[in-house]
Amino acid sequence: MNFRFLSLGRLGKNSIFTVLEQFLNVGINFLIFILIARYWGVQNLGKFNIGLTLVGLISVITNFGISTIMSREISKSRKKTRLYLGSALGIKFLISFPLLLIFSYFYTCFFINDLSTIKLIFLIAINSTFLSGINYVGVALHSIHESQIFLDIVLKHKFILLLITIVLIKYNYSII
Repeated sequence: MNFRFLSLGRLGKNSIFTVLEQFLNVGINFLIFILIARYWGVQNLGKFNIGLTLVGLISVITNFGISTIMSREISKSRKKTRLYLGSALGIKFLISFPLLLIFSYFYTCFFINDLSTIKLIFLIAINSTFLSGINYVGVALHSIHESQIFLDIVLKHKFILLLITIVLIKYNYSII
């Protein structure tokens, strides 16, 4: 995508790209959620929501506020963007992700007896980690005022996710 905003400054352009990214993100997530709800039905949609809630709550604990720290530090020194982004991704995949899996495992051992729900929770944890990695890249790009690049990344990711959802539904593939 190549947008040209002649009269807006860097802040105006980045604000527009950020708002556009949020709207597209919510819109595509809404479409995916509708497709999942229609295909899986009420009971399995409940399992999906349990998984989303559990992984979301555990992620708050295991993310350590890295994106906030990274954003602040990159804003102070743009030259260290790669260092901070690399460190944040390293922490995410080497520390936060294993902790998320461990906490999810202990929760499912004590409170969930359904194998399909347990499998779904772990798939959601993997997806959540991947999305957090993309968001870390987005935080770094926003901090150096390159929101258009992040918009391109998010659009490509969401459309791929939407296509995968449609293909899985068309071929009657069920995770649950």
